Amino acid sequence: MKLLTFMSLMFVAAASSSFAETTTVHAFIGTEWMETKANALEVTWSSELEGIEIHDEKVESSSPFLLRCGDDGRQYVMISIPAEDDIWPTVTEDVRATADVMAFGSDLEITGVPLSSMKAGSHRLFFVDLGTRISEFVRHWYSGMSVRVATKPGQGLVDLNFIVAAPLPDAGAREKFAETIALCQIFAR
Repeated sequence: MKLLTFMSLMFVAAASSSFAETTTVHAFIGTEWMETKANALEVTWSSELEGIEIHDEKVESSSPFLLRCGDDGRQYVMISIPAEDDIWPTVTEDVRATADVMAFGSDLEITGVPLSSMKAGSHRLFFVDLGTRISEFVRHWYSGMSVRVATKPGQGLVDLNFIVAAPLPDAGAREKFAETIALCQIFAR
């Protein structure tokens, strides 16, 4: 009987540890401050994330958002959270993990991509390597759809679902998206 009770407790402990806590962050790409820069080596498109909600609680400040395509073949997105709302507040070292990136409303998905996160100034930054497919994700935002970055970093950290929604329809934003798509496609070749 004692063995059966011990086995039951072990099963419950193992089952509960497999259901790690998940933090969900929702944010919109802002259109008020949006910029595309290009030179012979790279294209960067930057904006701010606005309307950020963490577990359905509104965050008062905005955060930087950046896409980068380079002739070195690196294409990544940088998303961020204000430090006062850091989902991993006790972590001072860089976090390296893998992530799954999925575009809602389509079959566009990349699994197992490198994700790195660090504290920098007043934000926690997340860099997600999108290989050579960044134009596809920008095209998705251009169409008004959302993209989710999901990671299970382990190391005692909560899992993260970061959903970046497209901005409300705006002619200037669509123009910047189209420009970024065209320029990043050049670097993807």
